[in-house]
Amino acid sequence: MQDRNKLLSPEEQDAINYFTGQAFYRSQQDFRTKPNMFDIKESFLLKMHDESNRNRFLKSLQESDSFDKSY
Repeated sequence: MQDRNKLLSPEEQDAINYFTGQAFYRSQQDFRTKPNMFDIKESFLLKMHDESNRNRFLKSLQESDSFDKSY
């Protein structure tokens, strides 16, 4: 049986790692890490259960929204 990783392109392997939370994405999707652009829906929702993460996220969202309105 051939190794599956040898059959995948780097982009395909990266996509699998993203959705399974492996390699680089493991630390980015960890619930102790603040919300970021590498979260999938499941990891983001888990992070929102933590009140400090939720408040930081809402504050940054408000700041970005007020920045957008200034232009």
